Amino acid sequence: MAPGSKKGVDGSDPMATLTDDILADIISRVPYKSTCCCKCVSKRWRDLISHRDHRKKMPQSIVGFFYQGYNNFRSPRKARYFTNLSRQRYPLVDPSLSFLPNCERLDILDGCNGLLLCCCWKSIDSVTMDYVVCNPTTKKWVAVPATN
Repeated sequence: MAPGSKKGVDGSDPMATLTDDILADIISRVPYKSTCCCKCVSKRWRDLISHRDHRKKMPQSIVGFFYQGYNNFRSPRKARYFTNLSRQRYPLVDPSLSFLPNCERLDILDGCNGLLLCCCWKSIDSVTMDYVVCNPTTKKWVAVPATN
């Protein structure tokens, strides 16, 4: 039993009754730093979080940076890259950010705590744009209309 956990009325550990799938679903909903702390609760939790079947569900920390490169001799001339600084071999994110809404042009403005602030220029009008905040690891995003 984990330190500080409470026993039920009958003396049993209520966490022991949860299946691995349910426990993985619960842990996947907490922030990355909390997930790291969950690894210290017990061997079962550590193994569950580290297991390859559950790893994709768990929040991931992006250790690296995005940048855009230009090359007149390449098509497309402008490309977005992600430099992975972690020791993991598999790619953490897709640098093309293909999950974002269709934009004429997408510029990364800033990044913080795994989130990116992007400027999405509309194809209808070259002056119209939205700000998009996205999480490249979860592929979730939200558009924030630009203000005057």
